[in-house]
Amino acid sequence: MKRRNAVLAVLGAMLGCGGEMDPGDGRTSTPRSARYVENAFAPNPQCTMPSTWDPAIGQPSAAALQQLAPTGTLRVAVYYGNQTIGVCTPNPGKGCTPAFDPQFGVLSGTAVDLACRLQAQLKIPLVFTGYPTIAALNVGFAADPWEIGFGYDPDFPTVPGSIVSHPYIGNDNTFLVPADSPFQSIADLDKPGVTIAVQSGNTPNLFMRANFHRPPAGPTLVELVTNSAPNDIFPLVKVGTCNTDLCKAAGYTGLHIDAAAGGRFGESSFVLTTYPAGRVLSPSLVLANLAP
Repeated sequence: MKRRNAVLAVLGAMLGCGGEMDPGDGRTSTPRSARYVENAFAPNPQCTMPSTWDPAIGQPSAAALQQLAPTGTLRVAVYYGNQTIGVCTPNPGKGCTPAFDPQFGVLSGTAVDLACRLQAQLKIPLVFTGYPTIAALNVGFAADPWEIGFGYDPDFPTVPGSIVSHPYIGNDNTFLVPADSPFQSIADLDKPGVTIAVQSGNTPNLFMRANFHRPPAGPTLVELVTNSAPNDIFPLVKVGTCNTDLCKAAGYTGLHIDAAAGGRFGESSFVLTTYPAGRVLSPSLVLANLAP
């Protein structure tokens, strides 16, 4: 795993913003690098993002390329339990849970776009591995099947031996509560007797572990291992009780649920489409700065 410590410094430079106008076409903003990478993709239906925003950079040194792809193939892991990072689309109805199966599951999202453009500039083969949960991603890192993984917050490193690069996107997290609940601020939920459902291992979970009071002085965190907060976390607020098979497996059956912690966008969508009696708190719990 030590070789990956230096990989992400190189990756940060490769994915940096910037670029120059293509001198061969003053009408477009396509960087000069696009002239030689446009057709560099290996057959891969996920790599559909154009070169419009590629930075104009030179090829990395042999030493840097050895760090990025020691096997000669760019091996990239994508955590798809957070749609801001990646999405796994099952086909037909399988390939994403309980584990990723590349024969059926199709990965997409910002992590895939960035990896595809990096592969295009490096002009080497690209292989994706998908993970539905943070726990599975961590196990995958230890098993050593990839060098670059999308799904971590540099403020909350979780894997020994890894280093996180510069963030490429921010995801605001807050609380979903019943509309008629008394909770108005973040501090209102950091109280004894409050029970909060959250995806195990994600940024709001790690933030609350680090900054909230522990029971009995603070809230109880119902930490559930899942790849879908809209399916497994947010509905617990609507029902008001931890009553699913996931709750039973984790030992939380019957606990009253006061709130769920998660991404503001996902919570807002859940309220609009599924839970009109729900409310998303205005204050921010934590901004997840997501990075490879």
